[in-house]
Amino acid sequence: MRICLSDDTAHLVWRNFDNRIEGQPIFGHTPNSGPTDPRAFASNQLVATSNLKQFDTDLTLLETRSLKYLGISENDVVHLLVDRAKRSRTNHRVITHSVSTNPPSKAFLELRPGIFITSPEYHFLRQADNLDLISLVLLGYELTGCYAIRPDLDGGILQRPPLCSKESLSAVIRSTQGQRGSAKAQKALAFIEPGSASPRETGLAMMLSLPVKMGGYGLPKPLLNKRIDLGKDAKPYWSERNAFDLVWPKEKLIVEYDGKCHSEHDLRSRDSLRRDASLLAGYSVFVITNNRLETTDDVRVVAKAVAKKLSKQLRLRSKDFEYKNKELWRRVIRGRYI
Repeated sequence: MRICLSDDTAHLVWRNFDNRIEGQPIFGHTPNSGPTDPRAFASNQLVATSNLKQFDTDLTLLETRSLKYLGISENDVVHLLVDRAKRSRTNHRVITHSVSTNPPSKAFLELRPGIFITSPEYHFLRQADNLDLISLVLLGYELTGCYAIRPDLDGGILQRPPLCSKESLSAVIRSTQGQRGSAKAQKALAFIEPGSASPRETGLAMMLSLPVKMGGYGLPKPLLNKRIDLGKDAKPYWSERNAFDLVWPKEKLIVEYDGKCHSEHDLRSRDSLRRDASLLAGYSVFVITNNRLETTDDVRVVAKAVAKKLSKQLRLRSKDFEYKNKELWRRVIRGRYI
């Protein structure tokens, strides 16, 4: 007996999936800051299959213990992926989904014996059919970033290593070229940069780099949480983590989003040392606090400063740019969840 969680249920479960080491965060882990600790439990270490015909709709496997582990409540409707022949098996607890084409390799991962889920990459592809482009880009940032959006937790996020990489997303999209959702997923992928550590970092990166026709400022994408070799002169000032929030290495520009509570002296000292080190290495450093993003005018000031350092001009000539810009800000800066 096997089931495969999909769609809204997969979305919920992946946000509850904790791949840290024995519950402890991997300090400073981002896709750009070095190799993943081998003890970390990565989603790609789960048993994988692409055989859709094996799945049924029997929820017996989802006992109370499993529900709690997966983040599903006893009253939640469960979305399951099944072969088309079983599509009609829908009831008050189950909504079934099917696909008309063969799933990609390793599309389904086994979370617990008999309980499978659409992989992060296949989930992204399937969501392309359900989400608008902005929401799909946000999802891609979350899957390839170091956080999960968790409204049930203080602060609204869970810090964890990425569930997948941009490269693995691209591989699945390429393997399903021509299938439903693949063109939209490919378009969204071009706007995603891996390594974001928070929704606010994601929002700021999207505001700065999305095309003008989508409400962004059309600037080059930054690298997110990029580890930089600051050179021997700056080495005495390095802290234990020399990865920075938004980085344009060629132009030697760093933007640090300071949304954390810095009431503790060691946190202030650590960030100060990192900034001193980056300045010694010849980088320009902008520190963006929450109150610098309170309005669209605030964000535009940031965008103009970044554009100047990048030797770029803002060309905001798209039709309805003001409306699109405000709508993008509302969704990716002011909005907390998708």
